[in-house]
Amino acid sequence: MAFKINEFRSSFVAGGEPASPANYEVSVLRKYLVPLVAGDKYRFENDVKFRCISCSLPGRLLNTTDRSTYGPNRKIVTSALYQDVTFSFIVSNDKNELNYFEEWHNFIVDNNVNAESDGFSHDVAYYDDYVGDITISLIDVKSEKKNRIKYTISLLEAYPISVEEIPLSWDNNNEFIRVNVTVAYRNWVQKI
Repeated sequence: MAFKINEFRSSFVAGGEPASPANYEVSVLRKYLVPLVAGDKYRFENDVKFRCISCSLPGRLLNTTDRSTYGPNRKIVTSALYQDVTFSFIVSNDKNELNYFEEWHNFIVDNNVNAESDGFSHDVAYYDDYVGDITISLIDVKSEKKNRIKYTISLLEAYPISVEEIPLSWDNNNEFIRVNVTVAYRNWVQKI
């Protein structure tokens, strides 16, 4: 079949314009909130959609095993594997974004000095106490129904497994401090 430019163009008219990766927002919902600065524990969770400057929609792999009773092997699916997602946040002058994830880490593994033992306890919290949901929503900004959420993915039972180092440099005087946070989760679901 020969390529027809009119069919190519009409596919974009019928299916809509290509989606932009720049129109999204991120929401973090935790069961148990860790207090931030001066008891303002809800501030970051409300403002996170303005501070997240990059992230990815999650991927999913199918774990397979080779099976053969006779003839060529067949790949049989045994489970789904979910890839960690990395978020990048702009850090404000009050460092609430950085404090939020550091306190979340401290809640998961107690990294505070324990007066009884004169050291760090490193006690690990219960799984159900430190997980939450993170939602990534794609927003339609071009159609007549502007700012409508078109596609949403929820990372279920999510928690930060890595708060990456933050490079500082005298050369970067005109840039923002960013913190990259890698999140693990049990499963993701699409909400329409």
